[in-house]
Amino acid sequence: WLLSFGPSLFMFCYQDAFISIKQGLYTYVWPPAQIPDFVLGVAVAEISRLDKEHEVQTIASAEEAHDEGLAGRSPEKQLARQARMKGAIADIAILVGALLVFCVPPGEVPRQSAEVFYNHGLAPFLALFLYGSSAQGGSGLLARLFRHDALVSMGEYSFQVYLFQYPWHEIFVAIGDVSKAFDMRNAAGTHNVNM
Repeated sequence: WLLSFGPSLFMFCYQDAFISIKQGLYTYVWPPAQIPDFVLGVAVAEISRLDKEHEVQTIASAEEAHDEGLAGRSPEKQLARQARMKGAIADIAILVGALLVFCVPPGEVPRQSAEVFYNHGLAPFLALFLYGSSAQGGSGLLARLFRHDALVSMGEYSFQVYLFQYPWHEIFVAIGDVSKAFDMRNAAGTHNVNM
């Protein structure tokens, strides 16, 4: 993660708390800059899978001990306590990430200065949220909220809505570009220049 985030942080400190759009795009669009976030996601998925295997083994060994008359502490209580702790980690990670987003002052120009850190800087918080939310089918307040039937049903259709609206948006952008009657590229009426 530091491989993708470190150069931006170095440039930010070296240039008196400023990163240009062009420098920020290298960390956002350049494919090798995405690899550490991918690896972080794979590591979290593997750790979550190993935790799930451990839960299954713990319950199986407790049932085996109960059948042999050697019942001790209830593994269900221990696993439930661990799930609550993981859920708290997930909720705290999202809270800290949200506070960072809301507390960082916006730059004068979008996608410059500290805003560039949103590309990779929040990846560890997202990873902690995904890990904590995976415990026992989703623990934590936010994971329970996201499991609500209304949100789940919206999630089933959101990508289809995006796929439907995007071509229409691009058609109107093209009509506006050709006719010069309107501009749908940004609110200021000027084209976005990222470089």
